[in-house]
Amino acid sequence: MLLRKAVILAAGKGTRLMPFTNVIPKEMILVNKKPIIEHTIKLLFTCGIKDIAVITNFQKRAIIDHVALLQKTGFKISYFFQEKATGTAHAVYLVRKYVDDESFVVVYGDNYFESAVPIVQAVDFHVKKKAEATLLLHYLNKPYGSGLVKLDNDGRVLEIVDKPSIRESIMFKIKNKYIAISGLHILEPTVFQFIERTRPGRNGETWLTDSIELMREDGHSVYGILSRVRVWDIGTPEIMRKIQTSIA
Repeated sequence: MLLRKAVILAAGKGTRLMPFTNVIPKEMILVNKKPIIEHTIKLLFTCGIKDIAVITNFQKRAIIDHVALLQKTGFKISYFFQEKATGTAHAVYLVRKYVDDESFVVVYGDNYFESAVPIVQAVDFHVKKKAEATLLLHYLNKPYGSGLVKLDNDGRVLEIVDKPSIRESIMFKIKNKYIAISGLHILEPTVFQFIERTRPGRNGETWLTDSIELMREDGHSVYGILSRVRVWDIGTPEIMRKIQTSIA
């Protein structure tokens, strides 16, 4: 592990988890009696990453108050505020000065990792391939609501589509499965150039996966690594209940 910095995206509204997110931020949903964001921070610490930026908004005071308790254990936490829902690319762009010229990890705050193994493997793979972007991936039986990719035999990403329609997803089907993006990326500062070029999509938001696809189209090295360890995207009440039942 050679990376020092990580960015946790925790500014989203969590509309799919309403009414739960009317009461608490989705990143504060409990899994095994601890908020998801606490699990994430502690896993990053396990990987040697202790300099963490949390991107949130002013309505999520509960995140700031809880994370403040963790800082006593040796983390350096910085906060960046995304006041409007302008997308994940815009959120990451807020940390360009914090990142400076270093490689960094991006973790989606509503994803739960069962262990640190996928993080370690993704970082090691990124370094080995000398990649400019590495996506953590997993297999899905159904493509709905996920970003999908095509890979070559070396792990190089051939194409990315963010939350495709049913018709679009057919082109990404391989042996009755899909390769989907999990909630973690390893990025080089090059990505900020492509965030600047990313056009808004649905709801006027700019998406980080679109920026990474621009990188790939421009000839930069974008890779993906498949995780054998479960990464849960806690985006709906059904998944939230399922993970809480499975982990309890």
